[in-house]
Amino acid sequence: MKINLADKITTQDTIAVGIWKSISGDCNYNQELPKEILDIVKYTLNHELESYKETYQKIFCLKKGRGFVKILVWGLGEQTEDISVSLRNAAANLVRFCIKEKLQNLSCILPNNELLFFDYNFQALLEGFYLGNYCFDQYKSKKEISKLQTLTIAAKTVPVENFSTINKTAEILSKNVILARDLTNMPANELNPKKIAKLAEKMVKKLPLKINVLSEKELQKNNLNALLAVASGSTNSPYMIVLNYQGAPENKEVLGLVGKGVTFDSGGISLKPAEGMQEMKDDMAGAATVLGSILAIAELGLSCNVLAVIPCVENMPSGNAYRPGDIITAMNGKTIEIISTDAEGRLILADALCYAENFGATKIIDVATLTGACMVALGQVYAGSITNSMEFHDLLSTASKKTDEKLWLMPNDQEYKKLLKSEFADLKNSGGRFAGMISAGLFLEEFVSKNWIHIDIAPTATVPENNGYISKGATGYGVRLLVQLVQEVFKC
Repeated sequence: MKINLADKITTQDTIAVGIWKSISGDCNYNQELPKEILDIVKYTLNHELESYKETYQKIFCLKKGRGFVKILVWGLGEQTEDISVSLRNAAANLVRFCIKEKLQNLSCILPNNELLFFDYNFQALLEGFYLGNYCFDQYKSKKEISKLQTLTIAAKTVPVENFSTINKTAEILSKNVILARDLTNMPANELNPKKIAKLAEKMVKKLPLKINVLSEKELQKNNLNALLAVASGSTNSPYMIVLNYQGAPENKEVLGLVGKGVTFDSGGISLKPAEGMQEMKDDMAGAATVLGSILAIAELGLSCNVLAVIPCVENMPSGNAYRPGDIITAMNGKTIEIISTDAEGRLILADALCYAENFGATKIIDVATLTGACMVALGQVYAGSITNSMEFHDLLSTASKKTDEKLWLMPNDQEYKKLLKSEFADLKNSGGRFAGMISAGLFLEEFVSKNWIHIDIAPTATVPENNGYISKGATGYGVRLLVQLVQEVFKC
């Protein structure tokens, strides 16, 4: 979809008139509209008490000459402490409504209120337009959805001097959120570890990024034995993608991003139940988030240094698969007793965290669909986090509030480490049923010495239905959050 500005709104398009409720309780809309359109807006306000709400859209037909013009009245929400949330959702809802009504082109007239045009609020609105235009239909022989093609905004209502920059930022962020959605939605027969590596190599060609893809032999050479153990049951070889962005070479700070890339998780020998197993194609959502994030950071040209490490494997049962009871030695020399082969994500992350630290990361975040326990605790609204540095986590919390990608901090209490104690090795890979998200996070803490945060996106990586800018299926959660975190860490 292309978003642009125009001095005049063409009546060949459907005209969308936005209504927004200010803190005073007044409903704001553009006062410079033609009388016949103003009459429609006033009629709506008199007869539809909630027409300002972000879920409201209604089409009216206005006679124009020998034909009709469609007037779409839509709500942008109401003024709150952070209006960017409702603006992003309202914009996505509008675009989805247009798709439902099979509208191809839309002209948009925004209310006369300067709050809507503060850079961050206006960017949120544009993000909502882009993200609401998403659907995953690339495997359908007949496309059931016709996306919105162009969205034109009346230039008189917009700070034109900032539009190009704001729109570019919104477009880049949204494009990479959509990339993360697409990758996560793809079936495992189409997206195995090798194909992710090939896609990453293709995507970085025009960006200031260095890429190194470690093959199975190179993984063996670097003693990434925990990662290799998880991959041992599959005919698809493992790979680890390493991406390096140097946007501030004079700065010694390097943010490490590590993303779990299990392209399909059968559970291995600790086989998952058949019901719902098809959803395990999304166990690489952390990898998709990290890849989308560093691509966005590079394209935006942010003044920062980022190292992304993306371990990619498939977890399958076979005669070569690792077993419960096995003891493996991770990259840092720690030994791990395998209790469950279905606790595989933490094993590949353990080696990847060691690798990121060894190759220069000074602060590290890992992102993973790691535990069902986190979903039980938080539903599908918040991701869970755990950290060894509250100062570092405070920056992530600030980023979370700005992007509305919700996060809930879990306790890092050393009492929980008893759950990981093994009689035969340094630790075991599963602490059992209780405090499952916490024990998984504390397992990962054994493989870092720097400031570190673990984000369990199992609750938020996929959802069953559309909700504002959040899409049904894969959501792309975390891309905007991590890009904003970079800006908080590096003040760029």
